Amino acid sequence: MARGIAKYIHIAPPFGRFQPSLKFQPKRSCRFGENKTILVLGQSNAGNSAYTFTKAKDPNAAAFYDGQCFALVDPVPGGDGTRGSQWPAFADAFRQRFGQSVTIISAVWGATSIKDWKDNGFENYALNQIRKVKASGGTIDAVFWQQGEADIDLDGKTYAADLRIILERIRALGVNAPILIAQTTLENHRVNESIRAAQRAMAEEPGMAAGPDGDKITDRYDDVHLGADGTRAMADAWIEAVANCKCL
Repeated sequence: MARGIAKYIHIAPPFGRFQPSLKFQPKRSCRFGENKTILVLGQSNAGNSAYTFTKAKDPNAAAFYDGQCFALVDPVPGGDGTRGSQWPAFADAFRQRFGQSVTIISAVWGATSIKDWKDNGFENYALNQIRKVKASGGTIDAVFWQQGEADIDLDGKTYAADLRIILERIRALGVNAPILIAQTTLENHRVNESIRAAQRAMAEEPGMAAGPDGDKITDRYDDVHLGADGTRAMADAWIEAVANCKCL
């Protein structure tokens, strides 16, 4: 893995995010220090591409975007895509299970490969959101990585090496929070066992933890993106991952 300052020099982030409109999104207090603040990274199944639109029942659940917080309502502010997501259901389940509210930072890019994140500037949006959280007086309590479908034909060794570089860039901004890595490769009824193994292995490294096995969730409305049942199942799977890691 390349080391040195060169790996922290990136090109500008590309255009093309399908940002949800903030016109109808009520503003909320960010509640840093009270809410658990979770940075979500990955591709469309971690963003606003689910079949069902939902909103969090917890009035203190929030979405952070560019220095402001909003109600946690689909499509989640800041996230890529204009449909639903797993995060409102996750927030309500988190509140019920752990007695705390969450603030979600959705820094997801649909259809992105690991190379896009490492070499093509797609991680810069997430890095900028981290800086804005810190400027607002907050800290990141956990990072969720949910990506891999776009790399269905990549080998696990290359995937792991690239992911380490991306996560080092996040750590370089002072994010010391646990990073939970999901197993997610399912694309049109295919999975990549090499990448799944790499994701499992990385989750065992210091500072990391296992996220859910998203490939087991097969309710996909278009063979790729989560249906209504799949969205709820993924939210529940993230809750179980948090409970198992005992790190949040």
